[in-house]
Amino acid sequence: MIVAFFAWEQAVERRGGQPLLDLALFHSAAFTWGVILFTVLTLALVGLLFTMPQYFGGIAAARTLQSATLLATGRAAFVHGMDIALIVSAGFAAAGIVLALMFMPGRPGPGAGTRPDPREGDRVAAQA
Repeated sequence: MIVAFFAWEQAVERRGGQPLLDLALFHSAAFTWGVILFTVLTLALVGLLFTMPQYFGGIAAARTLQSATLLATGRAAFVHGMDIALIVSAGFAAAGIVLALMFMPGRPGPGAGTRPDPREGDRVAAQA
């Protein structure tokens, strides 16, 4: 379905129409990786929302309404102990670190991300 969407967008763009999504955005590595990581995050969340009720109903022996309440209010850690919360939190933290390290395009050089002090130029000019 995603491939069909991109094919449709290219066809609309070639005909001179205005596409829903400008495909030129994907030339930016930051945008592309942001979309990829957001997709992975969304799939992980959907997977969690599918498996947690299964856990509550099958392993924790909660009834359907109880598992829905636990999931909706996020109280699973308090009802079933901090061990679950610790394991889930550690899993998300580890997954986030691994994904960040895997998809990091490169390390910035020294001084990257810092702005020069505008007053620094005045001092250099005054010393000369």
